[in-house]
Amino acid sequence: MNAAEIFTLGKAGLWLLLPIAFGVWQLVSVRREIRRDREAAGREAARTPPTS
Repeated sequence: MNAAEIFTLGKAGLWLLLPIAFGVWQLVSVRREIRRDREAAGREAARTPPTS
């Protein structure tokens, strides 16, 4: 296996890993956003007394 074949395989692997890494990053950022919204909603509910 010469250097050109190794480079081509490396490029193919990079193009396979990039979308996977992007998907993982999206999942993590969405989960972080949901948690932040949930915590903000919890603080808001604790601050305002229930009206009944």
